[in-house]
Amino acid sequence: MKVVALGCSVGPNTLIVTSNIIGMVDNARTRLNRKPATFQFYLNDLFGNDFNTIFKSLPDFYTRLVEDKGHKFGPCFINATPGSYYGRLFPISTSPPEVYKAYLKQSQEGFKLFLKSRWEELMPGGAMVLVFPGRNETPRRSLREVISLTLNDMLLEVLIEDEKLDSFNIPVYEPTVEEIRHVILEEESLFLQRLDIFTMSWDEGINDSFLDGNIRAEFVAKYTRAVMERLFYLQSSRQKL
Repeated sequence: MKVVALGCSVGPNTLIVTSNIIGMVDNARTRLNRKPATFQFYLNDLFGNDFNTIFKSLPDFYTRLVEDKGHKFGPCFINATPGSYYGRLFPISTSPPEVYKAYLKQSQEGFKLFLKSRWEELMPGGAMVLVFPGRNETPRRSLREVISLTLNDMLLEVLIEDEKLDSFNIPVYEPTVEEIRHVILEEESLFLQRLDIFTMSWDEGINDSFLDGNIRAEFVAKYTRAVMERLFYLQSSRQKL
């Protein structure tokens, strides 16, 4: 569930709407016996608003939520979106269901072809170990979502054009465990022995736990750039043609 608080201001009342919405949705979820929802709140006000003070109050806000509701409510992500609400605040960048279905279908077809090709190459009794990105059933903020938020901030600061952001797509589909299991069972050339999920932190590879947060952030930014820079360049060049 995504909610925008227009004119959020700063102070005791800023997060009251957020808390009330979480409470109402969670009560309805309990009554209907549904899974916890994932919340994403966008706090909007003019550029001069003191968003830093709001962010500093978030740890106490999350603590009060846990005290009031325990750990029963879903993940809650809070972002700031500065700007006048008499103009555009967000890009038209949400993929419609048809796009999701198309990516899922292409991912499944490609994975089936991959499995069939490997089956033809394996020796009788052979086995494979496959390691590839996926997503957990429990939503968590992905690196691509952080990139999306960063691009949105660049749009608000007029560092990129609206049309470029709307036309930008990351051609990646990360399947869930059940989607992987379904393709393997449906393809039938191989059988599944074991299927696990393991989570890696964004700064995986830095062994020193005492490093400054800025150094870790620079590390993440560099390897993200190594992957994404070429994609940004290609899409930007395509738009100029």
